[in-house]
Amino acid sequence: MHIIGDFMQKNIKIKPAKGFKTITKCLEFFALNNEGTVEQVAKYINRDYTTALRIIKKLLPRYIQLERIESPVRKGRETKVYRITLHGLFCWMAVNKKVAEEKFEKIIEAHKERLLTFKKWEYFKDKGLADYIKNKFFQSILHYQIFTMGFFPAAYTLIYGRPMIPLANEKGVANAADFDILQLNRLMFPPNYVKRNFKNEWKNLISLYKAIEEDYELKRFKDMIIFERERELNEQLKAIQDWKQLLSQL
Repeated sequence: MHIIGDFMQKNIKIKPAKGFKTITKCLEFFALNNEGTVEQVAKYINRDYTTALRIIKKLLPRYIQLERIESPVRKGRETKVYRITLHGLFCWMAVNKKVAEEKFEKIIEAHKERLLTFKKWEYFKDKGLADYIKNKFFQSILHYQIFTMGFFPAAYTLIYGRPMIPLANEKGVANAADFDILQLNRLMFPPNYVKRNFKNEWKNLISLYKAIEEDYELKRFKDMIIFERERELNEQLKAIQDWKQLLSQL
């Protein structure tokens, strides 16, 4: 965070919004926990209830979302339970990469149902692919930030409170992240091309693809991606053929 923040302040003359550290601390709570209440956030960031509530409202709905409302057992007010969005999680992890790397397994445990690669973390560890998957995850959230918010995206979105382009829904973000982490984009190129251009990764790639083929959920996800890509390419090929036929008759 400091590298990005310092560069932006010195070279682009941007001053972070007031309470920037408190906002990131709030996101940190949700990154490390599956969900939480305003009271829990207030305790974690060492602020009063009103301040915590104001911060959460500021982060709604792009970074934090209302998960559910619990009715009181006896008399009293309802309890609102919040959780971080995938967009918020990726933003926080990109800006706070050092902490995110140190707490990576805790983050996975808190959000393991949200990404297929998180759900399969222990499986990848058993296959000796933990370091490779972790590295690809942090590359993936960098790609996500660049494509959703432009240059220095994570700092931009936390400072200004909005991305530069609209976001996909949670499922779309999750599928895009899993696609990137699992290196399925490599399957769109001939094997010899990939082997020649990614020599240092080739052994890990083959081990990863073998692990995907041996797991039902991973293989199903991969097959879904390939099917969609094949359908798109077939439609493009048909369009070209139709144009060739039309142009030949002119």
